[in-house]
Amino acid sequence: SILPQNDVMRPSAAGKEQAILTANAGIKKMCEEKGITYIDLHPVMADKDGRLRADYSYDGLHINTDGYFAWVDYIRQYVK
Repeated sequence: SILPQNDVMRPSAAGKEQAILTANAGIKKMCEEKGITYIDLHPVMADKDGRLRADYSYDGLHINTDGYFAWVDYIRQYVK
């Protein structure tokens, strides 16, 4: 999935959240049609307002070490 952005930390991201959610829905649908596992990291990385958690990013777009740890912890359930 496409990760959320934080428009508070990165004003150029303002208004892009709906486009990200729409794209993720399309990716999920395509994965279902092709029998591919879809891993939705968006809610894992989002704060209560749907933005990229400030503690997981240094600029509102790129994830930091804490963000990667959260990512790995979540996808671990899909890796055998």
